[in-house]
Amino acid sequence: MIPLRRIGTIAAFGLVVVACLPACTSADDSSPATTTERAATTDSPKSGPSTTDPATVSPSGGSAIAEVDFRNFTFDFPEAADGASGPAAVTVVDGEYSAGTPPESFYFEVLDVDLADLDGDDVQEAAVTVHYSTGGTGQFTDVLVYRWAGSAAELVTSAGVGDRGDGGVDDVSVAPAGGVVGEVLVIRRNADAEGACCPTATEERTFQLRDAELVEIGDPEKWGIVRVGVDEDGAPSTDPTEVRFLPGTNRADLTGDATEPVSATFEASAGQHLAFELDVDAAGDAPLLVVLSGPSGEIGRSASGHPPTIEATLPDSGRYRLEFSPDDEVDPNIGVFFDAQLRVE
Repeated sequence: MIPLRRIGTIAAFGLVVVACLPACTSADDSSPATTTERAATTDSPKSGPSTTDPATVSPSGGSAIAEVDFRNFTFDFPEAADGASGPAAVTVVDGEYSAGTPPESFYFEVLDVDLADLDGDDVQEAAVTVHYSTGGTGQFTDVLVYRWAGSAAELVTSAGVGDRGDGGVDDVSVAPAGGVVGEVLVIRRNADAEGACCPTATEERTFQLRDAELVEIGDPEKWGIVRVGVDEDGAPSTDPTEVRFLPGTNRADLTGDATEPVSATFEASAGQHLAFELDVDAAGDAPLLVVLSGPSGEIGRSASGHPPTIEATLPDSGRYRLEFSPDDEVDPNIGVFFDAQLRVE
């Protein structure tokens, strides 16, 4: 499953994805890196909410963590990230809790719940992704890990992701551990402290639960975000958008609106393998057509209702082009929005 750049799970505070500007990297180092060249260096996540007081509320009739209804649950949440504070107990109904009025208010929302065996003991834990606000401008996100403790769901630890202005949680998923017993938690967030509105890069970090702490496994994966069909100031443009791969990487996420045709171009070498995949959930029923062409002509295409991928071994060295256009008449008030992943290695 490819990551969603439209960030549907945090729609109430939706992120605006923008192109990676030339300041991110020079034209000389924007070509995709080979697998052996890939490297990434990132800041560690910020420390998160205090987890000294575990929740001890028993779900009605529950006998395992999978039976806990975290959208109708009492969270013991004594301390918020970055020193912000909230009520000692937060009882959500249908996933939400609110109290007070700004600036003396508190809002708490359950965004998602993922179940996985994070410590390799053949018993699932729950990773609960939450968003909360303490009434000011700060918007916080975190991932709270719970386990079943005989008669109740017990808070074990948190990811400590912190203020969305410094990245926050973009998406949480579960994956096989790959050589390690159990499963791992994959947390995607903005790669740099650019603010939630306008990230130019994202990263994924992988964690496993060890001794009641989330321990990072392996190195983070980082890649650029390119907004297709806009200029450096974010204004709509019919000029092709240059895809600039971050140094040491071979992936970029593309996002845009193809109500009017837009395109993205990039440099690649003969023999490199290209893999392009549309996010079909983001595209929905929009009549989108994507055509990949190179120095020798068209290489492949994808359209709504057809396989969302294009894969090819590139025959030439030079400039390649991805064109996004409506495949049928569209309502300009609705748009033809797309998110896609591009890899060249």
